[in-house]
Amino acid sequence: MTTQPTGRGARSRDPEAVANRLRLEGWAQAYSNRVVDSVLHYRDARGLSNADLLTRLGELGWDLTPNTLAGIFQKKRKAMPVTDVMLFALALNVPPVALLFATHGSDDLDLAPDGTTLLKPYEAAKWFSGALPAVAREFADEHQDLADDYYDVADVVALTDEIARDIAAFRGSHAQLILAIRDGADSTAKRLEEAEARLKELANLRDHFRLHYPQASMPALPAALEFIDEPRRNWKALPIEGLTTDDDVEEARKSLPGYRMLRGEEAPNGKA
Repeated sequence: MTTQPTGRGARSRDPEAVANRLRLEGWAQAYSNRVVDSVLHYRDARGLSNADLLTRLGELGWDLTPNTLAGIFQKKRKAMPVTDVMLFALALNVPPVALLFATHGSDDLDLAPDGTTLLKPYEAAKWFSGALPAVAREFADEHQDLADDYYDVADVVALTDEIARDIAAFRGSHAQLILAIRDGADSTAKRLEEAEARLKELANLRDHFRLHYPQASMPALPAALEFIDEPRRNWKALPIEGLTTDDDVEEARKSLPGYRMLRGEEAPNGKA
């Protein structure tokens, strides 16, 4: 009875299969080397030593020995685990795509070993995050890839960014409202109307997000604003207690037209 080989022994010895395997290994090592080069680039830009980097990695829970780190930097690895890319990125305070795709450089990148899917570093970063305006590769098989699966990623990212901006915008409007109330300004009614409009925009955007992406997470609301995820009948009246600090109000005052002139300050370039 003949025993079929398993593991590495089961690999095809066909010349074409061997060539493909070597090409895959070379492609993987090239990406690993690119990550190493990027880590060294950002390490040096920060003035960090290897010991400094080891300390940071240790604080993140990755206890490397100096020899192991030196081996990585000598490009002895055949591939770079994505988890290691994430930890190096955290230790250097850069996005993982900065290491994976060397976005500080200009060389075209092969997204696959066959060498037919070339992108610029910034394009590869967009592809990785789902923000590329077109799919990176089309196939000739009969299966239908859903474009929605591709574009939904970019949509989720864009919507979460918009929600975060709307939260900040409402907080600014709310601070302006508090300021107008404290000063007894004639603009109080207008400020209230503006704040209510921004609050509705924020709530509508969150409703839209939940409708289309019910399992995805959204930016957290300040505790004082959590009521906007409830039915409108449960909403609090404006202004909202506990949302705006005195510092927020002072920043709102500084944004008023003519604030510098009122304080007798001169604006940059001598302009008020």
